[in-house]
Amino acid sequence: MIFVALAILAYLTAFNFHLAASVFYPPAVFTGLWATFMLLLMLSGDQFYPLSTGSLAVYVVGAACFSMGGVFGLGLPQGGGGRPLSPRHRMLIWNVLDIALVMMVLAFPFYLARLGQVITESRILHDPLVALRHELSHAEEGKLGMGVYRYLIVLFDFLALVAWSDCDGSRWRRMRCWIMATVVLAYHLCTASRVGAMLFVFALSSIVFFRRKKIALGPAVVGLIVFAAVFSGAAILLGKGGYRDGGLLENVTGVFHAFMQYLLGGLVAFNEVVSKPEIVEQNLFAFFYRIANAFGANIEVASCENLYVQTPGWTNVFTMYMAPYAQFGFLGISFYMFSLGAVCAWVYKVARRGSHWATVIYAKIAGTLMFTASVDLYLPSLSVWIQMAVFCWLVYQLPCYFLGAQPQCHRRQVAAFTDRRVMLESS
Repeated sequence: MIFVALAILAYLTAFNFHLAASVFYPPAVFTGLWATFMLLLMLSGDQFYPLSTGSLAVYVVGAACFSMGGVFGLGLPQGGGGRPLSPRHRMLIWNVLDIALVMMVLAFPFYLARLGQVITESRILHDPLVALRHELSHAEEGKLGMGVYRYLIVLFDFLALVAWSDCDGSRWRRMRCWIMATVVLAYHLCTASRVGAMLFVFALSSIVFFRRKKIALGPAVVGLIVFAAVFSGAAILLGKGGYRDGGLLENVTGVFHAFMQYLLGGLVAFNEVVSKPEIVEQNLFAFFYRIANAFGANIEVASCENLYVQTPGWTNVFTMYMAPYAQFGFLGISFYMFSLGAVCAWVYKVARRGSHWATVIYAKIAGTLMFTASVDLYLPSLSVWIQMAVFCWLVYQLPCYFLGAQPQCHRRQVAAFTDRRVMLESS
């Protein structure tokens, strides 16, 4: 059965690539990744339990619906995207980025102080990094969390992506791109957060490749080196596959097995969700419940911590399909993946035609696609996407009203109104 699923995913990959004539088209990336996952599982032998027929059906249906949503998204109107920035607008963005770089550096000591406070207040005393990861992963609202720094990190991620997206190639602006990327990585690595750091690396690589319209060898090698350093460093420091006092060979072997478990374990663990959906405590709409609670509602929001299952290695990741399948079954998977495919394809279409804001959002989308075998970073992380949309509007749309150049969509409405008025006056 896994061979049949692999064949279908490979066909969908070829179809999506032929449709958009690009390896950067989100449905092509998604189906290509999942075809690769199937192939790696086939080659892994008895390292993992076999996938159930139900799991394979979910993976095939999800990829097919994501692809159909992509076709729908490509047919949607582009809107006001693709308008080139005026020189004054571009200079304003560059000045904002210069100020943002200073803000990143100045805020870093306060950020470290907050991390130190979290470690001090933790009940885990034997290891500061383990204590920090535990408290941040289980932070309750207003208790041992990062507070405003959670939003600042999203802002700094966004500004670093803008810097790379709008770099003109001059010496200072290239240097600023590298400095901002290094500082943002430092923010993530101080918490030993692999997902945040790796997502930023993937998003940054996506912008570089998308701007060059090809997967360039140099940036790809740099990205892989940084990825390997982030993953292996966290694995060794936190004891998740490696050991601080372990030998080189022992750590290399352990980190490799941890990487394979992280990459493919979720696909196998999803067997448990298919057979026993009741084990899933997470709710797909937890974000909306938290918003309602902020306005006085009293809705219980389940913990984000998943149960550990054997694959045969222990894991608590169950792919991005976990919550939608557990709550709504195949109908939920179909609707959710179709909607995601449509949105991702539409953003890609707008970005490909030169929209600056869409290029930044596309980079974030491409980065999150890399984690679909482990976790859903779309609807459960809607807060981050809303923040990204607000930042895009503030940087790319709002200045148009103050610099004398209005957004393209508004100019079209004004032009259409003027044409109708001229026709009426002439008649």
